[in-house]
Amino acid sequence: MHLDAVVTFGFPRAGDATAVAEAEPAADSVERHVLESNPLLESWGNARTLRNDNSSRFGKFTQLEFDATARLGSGADGPSLVGSRCRTYLLEKSRVIQQAPGERTYHCFYGVARGRDASPLDLAKLHFTREGDLDTGTIEGVKDADRFAKTWAALGLVGVADGDRASLADLLEATLQLGDVDVEETTTSEGEGSELVRGAASETAAAALGVDEQDLAKALVKRTMKARSEVYEIANTAQQARDARDALAKEIYVRAFDWIVAAINKATSCTVPDLKINVVGLLDIFGFESFAINRFEQLCINYTNEKLQQKFTLDLFKTVQAEYDDEGVPWTHVAFPDNAAVLQLIEGRMGVVDVLNEECVRPRGSDEGFVSKLGALHGKAEESGPASRFVPHRMRKDQFTIKHYAGDVVYTAERWLERNTDALPEDLAKVALASSRPLLATLFQAQTTAVSTKSKLVKDTVCTKFKAQLGKLLEEIERTSVQYVRCIKPNAVKSSSHYDAAMVVDQLRCAGVIEAIRVARAGYPNKLPHSEVVRRFGLLEDGRLAHGALCEALLGKPATQDYDGPFAVGATRVYFKAGALEGLERRRADALGLRAVVVQARWRGMAAARSYRLCKRAVVRLASSYRRRAARNRFLRAKVAAIIAQSARRGVVAARRVEELRKARAATRLVAVHRGRVAARRYAALRAGAVRIQ
Repeated sequence: MHLDAVVTFGFPRAGDATAVAEAEPAADSVERHVLESNPLLESWGNARTLRNDNSSRFGKFTQLEFDATARLGSGADGPSLVGSRCRTYLLEKSRVIQQAPGERTYHCFYGVARGRDASPLDLAKLHFTREGDLDTGTIEGVKDADRFAKTWAALGLVGVADGDRASLADLLEATLQLGDVDVEETTTSEGEGSELVRGAASETAAAALGVDEQDLAKALVKRTMKARSEVYEIANTAQQARDARDALAKEIYVRAFDWIVAAINKATSCTVPDLKINVVGLLDIFGFESFAINRFEQLCINYTNEKLQQKFTLDLFKTVQAEYDDEGVPWTHVAFPDNAAVLQLIEGRMGVVDVLNEECVRPRGSDEGFVSKLGALHGKAEESGPASRFVPHRMRKDQFTIKHYAGDVVYTAERWLERNTDALPEDLAKVALASSRPLLATLFQAQTTAVSTKSKLVKDTVCTKFKAQLGKLLEEIERTSVQYVRCIKPNAVKSSSHYDAAMVVDQLRCAGVIEAIRVARAGYPNKLPHSEVVRRFGLLEDGRLAHGALCEALLGKPATQDYDGPFAVGATRVYFKAGALEGLERRRADALGLRAVVVQARWRGMAAARSYRLCKRAVVRLASSYRRRAARNRFLRAKVAAIIAQSARRGVVAARRVEELRKARAATRLVAVHRGRVAARRYAALRAGAVRIQ
């Protein structure tokens, strides 16, 4: 969850039209540099977490510089972008050396391992990466190898030379290879010590860093101490040596990250001197965090959110107050949630920051001593003040609870003193400074030697520096017009089709939105323009009434300085107290419901009449069709009967005709036979007579 603040402000500078004309041709180049620098920062500062595949693990304040002499609407795109600057806050260094299960370290490491030709890195075997997520090779549709190519192209665009780009890749490889350097416990005359485990891992890491293996081993297992004019060496335990190794890896990465940010600022800053500009600032900062185990980083993050929440609440209150004054609306002081007690507990005199810094400079300071001192100072039960926000833990000596605006957070003070001092051993810094790698040596040129005075040690602690950075940031934001953007994740499974209501409400609470709503509801939470009031609620009374008279007829007497009424009439809007507008909406809904019943009754009557006419027409058609079908059936039956009768009659006539023909044929045959016989007899007689005569 992120709290993004968009701020706009202008820095007037002396300039003329000539300078502006010179800046215009480079506008496209500046925009390209600014756009390409963001993915570059994402590659070095973003990582995959359980909730977000591309989570920003640092705070970023980007200032976009626009030509102030160009008027809005004067061109196709308005004022041109002439430069930008970026500041970063609290990069999560611990992610370089350790990741939670299912999470990854920064994207650039995977890009080098999977995108660089002949890279020697095997992420599954490296100590710093093998516990993290190695199965994911694509983030937001971009493969690690493709991200590597884009990152290196962006480095070239912002002016990083080819040699420096190769050196950056070598540093990333060296950082991961440094994690495989190990030590073993030994016993010395002074007590417990350690010794470098020599082998391929130490040789590879030393070669990658461009340092002598013996020098690296000595700086890891021993540390140089100074006391006045005396300089002596103390043996490190195995754990101290591993911590020193991890500190060097983190420091190399942080310095490389800062070097890239500086290169981006150099490439994108405005190059026209004395040009009057307006600046739009984009603050992308970490959101409130509360985990099962909350460490030093969570305290810094939540301290930041407490400061921003105070700013947000004051902005909201001032905005509401200014609006009421402009509208001429009577109002009384609204009690808003003030987290001053929490801030006083953290940054006030003898608060968490002071006690932690004091414990860091004590010769035998410890995390438990820090928590114990906090409990002694703020452990008393009080209803107000810093102590009301502090709860000591009853069972564990290294835990305490702070009641933040977003909820109670239990902090575990484990290695807080070490994280607060965040000091790289001077011996390791000197080894890095003597590296044969030019870029690594350049990164450590600004290394300052530690001074044993209390004021210097306190000044250099992480808490002190971060508090000062945060103070400067808020001072700059205070001179701006601020707009807040809340980023809310709908679920923890990274699905676009799932909505987790409890998770969303929790994020709104952590973002301070719930408290902002409560503040808004304490005054006049609802407002409507005059015309909208008449349009929406005129149906409840005479629609010809004006907005003020209409509200009086519906709600009674308006609010004044002496009377707390349910509404107030402003210059352009009508303001309603909590529940007043809801009541009007319910009455409007009831009135519309009654009208809807009448309309529905009329509509149902019309629908029923239409249905009756349709049914009647259908019945007539059905009866007509039935009668036609019945008449046709009768006709067909009569036709069939007639055909049958005709057929029978014709059969009888035909039979009679056949019988007559049979009889005529028989008679003819009989006559023919008779005539034949008569002719035969006559012939025979004639023959016999002739014979006789002859």
